[in-house]
Amino acid sequence: MSTKFFTNQDNNSLLKKFEGVFTNIDSIRHFDALVGYFRTSGYFKVRAFLDKIPRIRILVGINVDLLIKKYHDKGQLYLDNPDETKADFLEEIIKNIQEADYDEVTEKGIFQFIDDLISGKIELRAHPKKKIHAKVYIFRPASFNEYAPCEVITGSSNLTDAGLGANPESNYEFNVSLRDYEDVKFATEEFEKLWNESVPILHAEAEAGVQGALTNRRRGGASLAAPVAVNPEKWAKTKFCAGWHQRQSSHLKSTTTMPFVTNAETIAHAEMRQINPDLADKYANLIRFLAAHPDAASAMRGASAPSTGSAEYIRKQAAAFSSARDLRAPQPPATIPDDMVSVILVSYFGIAQTDVERIKREHLLSMGAENMVGDLLERYLASVLEPKGWIWCSGSMVKAVDFIKPPSESVGAWRLLQVKNRDNSENSSSSAIRLGTAIEKWHRSFSRREGSNWAAFPDVALRSDLSENGFKTFVRNYLQSLHR
Repeated sequence: MSTKFFTNQDNNSLLKKFEGVFTNIDSIRHFDALVGYFRTSGYFKVRAFLDKIPRIRILVGINVDLLIKKYHDKGQLYLDNPDETKADFLEEIIKNIQEADYDEVTEKGIFQFIDDLISGKIELRAHPKKKIHAKVYIFRPASFNEYAPCEVITGSSNLTDAGLGANPESNYEFNVSLRDYEDVKFATEEFEKLWNESVPILHAEAEAGVQGALTNRRRGGASLAAPVAVNPEKWAKTKFCAGWHQRQSSHLKSTTTMPFVTNAETIAHAEMRQINPDLADKYANLIRFLAAHPDAASAMRGASAPSTGSAEYIRKQAAAFSSARDLRAPQPPATIPDDMVSVILVSYFGIAQTDVERIKREHLLSMGAENMVGDLLERYLASVLEPKGWIWCSGSMVKAVDFIKPPSESVGAWRLLQVKNRDNSENSSSSAIRLGTAIEKWHRSFSRREGSNWAAFPDVALRSDLSENGFKTFVRNYLQSLHR
């Protein structure tokens, strides 16, 4: 029987374990890391495996001993200043970027890191009180249960270049890999406790700090004396800024001048047959639509993102199209409730103090449930529409469109449908789309009155197959399936 322990010797590093997990367990959609030290150089190394992970959470343990010493004369036993925690952590990121070997790979890694921060793909937090020296990496599927593949790795390796075993001079590390559901469940629950106590590293602050580091590198400096927020005028003059804004603006520009490759539909069908044969025809038809209407194609983000319409774009989007249909469980927001809410509940609404924490917890659960309704609505519609020739545009590949229907002999044009859960949740991007074909819009419910809108569903032939009761039954069955 092989051991669950491993070191970073003999090509058996933590980085290799990461590669193995993400390559061989295709259902993994959650990656959480609890580390004593976080280095962007380490993130650069693992980022290539994280394309399918919609949200990466990294909780960092600040060196509390040094900060306690700093505040000793003031009589502080623990650090209770979140701003100090954020500044200390951002300083470490900036210093790490400034000291990195500045080659093409590192440059792309930096841009990718900023992209991930701004898009919210990666969320960074630091604990302001506890001395966290643990190193834990948790890999979970969208539907986390006792029958689903999952893994937790713990030991001595930090999320750094040396801790990952990415170079010959790496540290000697000793780790263990656990795949039992109860082990992963325990690690996840402990991580959630610490995460809820931690301090968010705000995206805007992190972006400014990283951009400032890049500016300083270009000038050959390494000083950290300057504030985190970089001077906008100085930043605007750097080559980095030009590249950064060029990349950002490219996400918003039309792709009219970027036609799809001539054999796009064939590439799409072949790629999807490797991923999920049941989706091959649907995905090929979707790419056929985008090849005819390239303005509708959503650009992929990231430093290494392929050009819209290229063969690589089609192949990568195939994975997104398929994975977006994987089971997904409701998740309460990770934000920390404002203590002032408790004051208002007690002082004005007369809520008993003993009930406040329960109400706040239930409110978070309610928010998580509400955030899930739109996704569930699309899944329900897909279950009814797709057997009738419609295609669910899963993976957000098409701008402002959720379902498409290919032309038929009786209808010679594509039908495009945008769905919303309520009448006050307009998709603002839709006004910018000009496809030569009208986008039909439909909402399920109303914000100012009771009732549903199923009777006004655009496809008249399917109205009898859709109902509020049908939607509720679908949701109950879907949620029950998450526990099987």
